[in-house]
Amino acid sequence: MFRSFVVVADEAFPLKPFLMRPFPRRAVRLTNEERVFNYRLGRARLCIENTFGILCSRWRILHRRMCCTVKNAEKICKALVCLHNFSMSANDKNNQYCQPDWFDMEDEVGRIVEGRWRTVGAGEYFKELSRVGPNRAGAISLGLRNYLKDYFVSPAGNAQAPWQFQRALRGYNINLPA
Repeated sequence: MFRSFVVVADEAFPLKPFLMRPFPRRAVRLTNEERVFNYRLGRARLCIENTFGILCSRWRILHRRMCCTVKNAEKICKALVCLHNFSMSANDKNNQYCQPDWFDMEDEVGRIVEGRWRTVGAGEYFKELSRVGPNRAGAISLGLRNYLKDYFVSPAGNAQAPWQFQRALRGYNINLPA
């Protein structure tokens, strides 16, 4: 099986073998498979943004620049990730590290409702970026994105998220696969 690790990005970033971005929405016509790929990539990005946003908004040391060596900053970040993961796993009614309204969520019509982490602490610094460079993707990058697109709509990929076609194609007059 082919394995590759990528950083999930939005359209502001160029497509690279290590940096996965969605198919451009301004394209004349996206295929259903491309829409599903964009939906799945967007869901992954939402999860990642929630994680880092909550982490940064809950730990005050991340609200400002760290004045320490790179080695110590790395240790601090690793410790915070461990504390965050522990706090999330121990999260219950009595110990509310992260309340439900802190998460960005997708509503019933597919819009993203921003979570409270975006207005607390460092979360206010997470802003949309404009394009950061040209998007002249090479054959390897395009091939990797197409490989992932094909996997997401394959029987194995569809079994992981059986609702993906309904969500990704919502609002389009398209016959959904059975």
